[in-house]
This record gives sequence, structure tokens and C-alpha cells, in this order.
Amino acid sequence: GWYRLEAPPLDVPPGGRAAVWLPRLNMNAEVWVNGRWVGTGGGFERPVAQNWNRPLLFPFPAELLREGGPIDVRLFAYRGDWGGLDPIHVGPHAALAPAHASRHALQIDVARFASAVALLLTLLFFALFLAADRRPLYGYAALAALFYFVHSLAAHLREIVVPYVFGRWLIHATFDAFAVCMIFGFHRLFAIRAPRLERVLLAYLACGATATALAGPDRFLDVALVFHALAGLLPLYAVARLLGRYRQLPRTPRRVILASTLATLLVSAHALAIQAGLLPQSAPRLLHLLAPVLFLAFGTILLSDFLRAYREARALNRELDARGQEKEAELAQSYE
Repeated sequence: GWYRLEAPPLDVPPGGRAAVWLPRLNMNAEVWVNGRWVGTGGGFERPVAQNWNRPLLFPFPAELLREGGPIDVRLFAYRGDWGGLDPIHVGPHAALAPAHASRHALQIDVARFASAVALLLTLLFFALFLAADRRPLYGYAALAALFYFVHSLAAHLREIVVPYVFGRWLIHATFDAFAVCMIFGFHRLFAIRAPRLERVLLAYLACGATATALAGPDRFLDVALVFHALAGLLPLYAVARLLGRYRQLPRTPRRVILASTLATLLVSAHALAIQAGLLPQSAPRLLHLLAPVLFLAFGTILLSDFLRAYREARALNRELDARGQEKEAELAQSYE
């Protein structure tokens, strides 16, 4: 679709630069100023460039709007998705660039950092899994980090190489899988036995992945929202179980897990409110801000647990060596 907006004359010094800023859009856009093309968010061939989380800034010579004129925006959105364009900003480039840089840092740079953290923790947890005789706790932590890494790519990758329908399904499915794996790891970390619940969660994952795969483009987001809402209840469950055993747990782990779980609950509720339309689509997405904190908190506890077990094993080995030497000395004395 096309938007045409009449811009007033710009008061910019001769030779200065102006800009059109699109704070939020879905999915891709390109802009003309007074009939002159000034920029695009990427390719329009399917799968089109992904800009649902990326602000776009298009600078141009200010002379193009010295007398005012039309600004044309060509917008592409996939059927059944949140197609739309927030109010755009037109003005001196120097005035718009700082706001664009701040939003880009919040939405894109932090998302890239979250992906990097998730990838590094995937490797770390997998290494701990192998080093600790394949202990399930580290295996579920590695899977959770891997699922989040895949999910997080959608927030900052502009070009994708897979069909959009498959990519959208994968992003939503990995979010639910991440939540379930975190609960499985939570159970193992605090020695909670809940085999029936874990079977229910595995069935929930299978049903969610199947239902969203079979849903058509017009119903996909509604179906995905139902399963995301169920995943959003898992932090409530974790908080309830943690509070029930709060006094029995070591002080540092219980505080770290409780704080990160409460933060997860609040941010998940915020994300679900945007998906359900309770908050405007222009509201900032915060989910990618939480993941690095959550993973680092969980990773700190897991690494601390691994190092504690390692120190205990070394101490036990030293004790066994000392006992062996004592026995050797006793045998030698008896022989003499």
C-alpha cells in the first residue's frame, strides 16, 4: 500500500540535510520526497526485508522540501500480520538522528547482544553438560539458550533465507520451547520432581507447534497468542514453587532466581499485552532486554553449582589420596 503525506516547508540552512524517520513499521518500506526516491528498508522480493523491530531513517537534501511537498511511503505487510505504519517524522537530520540512534540501540543493538549472549551460553552449557557426565540440568539449560538464540534472530536480522511462513512459525515455536526448557532446568536445579507436569508441557509444545503450523495466515497470530499466553503462566508457577521452598534453598540462588523470574513474568505480561492489543503496537518491545539478564543469572547459578561440585570432587580426591598414603605408611610400618 501507499501513503501520501503533505509536508510543510522546512527551515534548514542551504546545503543542509533533512530526514524522514519511521520509528516503527511492519514489514518494509521505501520513501519518496517530492517524487525523488530517498531510501528503502531493504528488498521487496519475498521474503522481504524484516523491519518490524527496526526504525528507519532516510536522510535527503533539504532543498527537496524547501517549499514543502508530498512524501510518499510504500509499505509492504504480510497477510495476517500486524501491517502498519506509525506516525512519521520529517525534519532536520541533526534533530532526528539522536532519537533514531537511541531507538535503534534499544531495539536492534540490544537484540544483537542478547543473541550473542544466548549463543555463548549455549556453548558454555553444552560444555558443562559434557563435562558433568551429561547431567540433565546443563542439557536443558543448553537447549533453552539455543531456542532463545533462534527466537532472538527475528528481532535484528534484516534479510532471511527461509520462506517467511516457516520463519514465522519457527520464531513462535522456539519461544514456547525456550519457556518449557527453562522450567525443566528449574526443576533439576532445585530438585523438584514433577514428571506429570513435564509430560503435560511436552504435549503442550507438540500441540502448539502443530496448531500454528496448520493455522492459515489469517489465524496464525491468534493461535500463537493462545499458546504464548500459556507459556506466560510458567513464571507464575516457578514463583509459586520457589516461594513454597524459599527457606530451604541457599540464599544467593533463591534470590537470583526469584528476582529473574518476577522480571520474566512482568516482561512476558507486557509482550502479551502488545500481542493482544491491550497496549499499542508502537509500545517498545522489552522481551529481548530480559533474556541476557535471565540467562546470566541462571548461568551464574549453574556455573557456581558446577564449580562447587568440582571443588568437592577435588577435596574428596585429596582426602582419598591422604587416606591411601596413611594406609601405605601403616602397611610399611606393619611390615617392618
